[in-house]
Amino acid sequence: MKIKKEKKEKLYYLLKSAIKMHHLVDYFYPDIRHGWATVYFDNDDRGLEISLSEKRKGYYIVGERDAFFDYLDFFRKAAKSCKEMKYSPNNAMLEISKYLIKGYIRAANKNSLAELYNFLESEMPEEFKKIKKGFAFGKKIIKWLPADPNEGDPNDYTD
Repeated sequence: MKIKKEKKEKLYYLLKSAIKMHHLVDYFYPDIRHGWATVYFDNDDRGLEISLSEKRKGYYIVGERDAFFDYLDFFRKAAKSCKEMKYSPNNAMLEISKYLIKGYIRAANKNSLAELYNFLESEMPEEFKKIKKGFAFGKKIIKWLPADPNEGDPNDYTD
């Protein structure tokens, strides 16, 4: 599966635009900032933060203004659903986010959505794989940015 050039650029744009969510977290819930994952690109000192939402047709969307409420709710439910989880719900959110962000970046760098799914399957700890099955992580993430340019609705992307 390949990402067309314009979609590859869109993926980076969506990831980088998510840093705007940082201000919402600071303002509304300064005590839960550790529930957000931050990474840095090479030669770029701006961090990015990722938020997930199932608001639109079950696809995960990055950077929606109100997505962080859904993000917190999603991962709290995920953490509670896994009885063998060795992390607190907030730490689980952080850990899962790290894997998702690494997967998104690998997918964009290698121009392959399959890379994202393969990364999650091979690198994500077993306890998170149980959550992934329960909350349909993998397939919905792949659908979030369709590999086929004729598949999916362009309105599913956030500007």
